[in-house]
Amino acid sequence: MADRVWTHETLLAAAEPAAPVAVAVLPSRDDPLPKYDKILTPEFLDTLEKTALSLASEFQRLNGRLTGGLAEVVELSDQHVKVHLRSSETLSEQINQSVNSLFALITKCKNLNTEFAAVRELHKQIQECRKLAQELAVLVDTVTKLKK
Repeated sequence: MADRVWTHETLLAAAEPAAPVAVAVLPSRDDPLPKYDKILTPEFLDTLEKTALSLASEFQRLNGRLTGGLAEVVELSDQHVKVHLRSSETLSEQINQSVNSLFALITKCKNLNTEFAAVRELHKQIQECRKLAQELAVLVDTVTKLKK
């Protein structure tokens, strides 16, 4: 019954009585004062009592159906709220983890940048050594050519 969807039509269908209800016919207001001994006959009172009992029974069934339907709707709403809450909490945790990972990555990048500063200085020194080595090679070539 949990998968039942309550719409206006299903509520009206649930409210329809299962059996036809007997209705007593009273005289109209245009008639002169009715004689109550003719109206309040035992048959009329029996019909009135049966009709009242039938209406009470139908009302109790309708009330039970509406109470059950309302309980289902409340339960589904409660479940939806709980699912939404869990998904929001999960999303929040994942976002926090992502932000923390991003901060850790930024910190590592800063550390690498600091460590590479020494590497840059070493690179400059190596380039200077190459230049000096090339100049020395040129000088050695020049000196060897002059000796020949």
